[in-house]
Amino acid sequence: MHMKVGTKGLDEGYDPHMQDVCKLLKDTWNSISEKTIAQCWTKADIFLRSIQSILIMLHGKVKKRDKQVDDSGVAEIVELLSRIGLDDDDDAIPDPELFNV
Repeated sequence: MHMKVGTKGLDEGYDPHMQDVCKLLKDTWNSISEKTIAQCWTKADIFLRSIQSILIMLHGKVKKRDKQVDDSGVAEIVELLSRIGLDDDDDAIPDPELFNV
């Protein structure tokens, strides 16, 4: 299938474009549980104690084994984001060397 230059992304074996990055971010966000989010807010210690108590009652305290972060997933997204160039108009600029045209 012939695609317009600049529209090929991860699915076609090229560097990511903004749609790829947005999909990765959405998939990652959707994989985070309500419990994890509630525990992050509790850990941030920015709510009144009464609110924190409710969060802990509903979702439990953060345990040492719950603190594991999937560094590989975070590193992958950071690496993909670093490969996207933006100009002054905030439009994605594909690297011309990627397309060999």
